[in-house]
Amino acid sequence: MKKGQTEIIGLMVIVILFIFVGLIYIMFAGKEDTGSLTRDVTQSVKVQNMLDSYTQFTPCYTELPYPQMREVIMDCYTSGEKTCGEDCETLITETLDDMIKAYSSSQEYQFIIRDPKKEEFIIVGEECPGEAKAATALIVVGGQSLTLNLIFCA
Repeated sequence: MKKGQTEIIGLMVIVILFIFVGLIYIMFAGKEDTGSLTRDVTQSVKVQNMLDSYTQFTPCYTELPYPQMREVIMDCYTSGEKTCGEDCETLITETLDDMIKAYSSSQEYQFIIRDPKKEEFIIVGEECPGEAKAATALIVVGGQSLTLNLIFCA
C-alpha cells in the first residue's frame, strides 16, 4: 500500500511541476510590449497635435483680422497671391519647416496638400522610407476643401 501511495504522490508532483512550468511559459510568452504600443499612440498624437497647431498658427500680423494658416493655405490655393509680403507657397512651407525644427531639429517629415481631385498642390519633403506616423486635416472654405497630410518619418 505504501509503494502505491508513493507513486501517486510522485505522479502528482510531476503534474504540478508541469502545470507550474506551463503557467510560467504562458506568463512570459503572453506578455505584450505595452511600451511600444504606448509610444506609437503618443507619437501619432504628437503628429496630429503638430498639424492642428500649424493650421491654427498666425504667420503674420500685417492684416486685420490676423489670418490663420488654414486661411492662408486656402487663399493661396484659390488666388495664389502674396501673403504677408511673401509668396504664399514659400510662406506655407517655411512656416511648417520652422515649427518642426523648433519641435525637433532632426525630425524628417513629408507634408502634402491635396485638392478635392486628389491632386497635390504642395509637397514638402521626401516619402518616408520605412515606418511613419501620419496625421490628416481637412480645410473647408465655402465650397472648396483641401486635405493636409503631415507624415513624421521614424
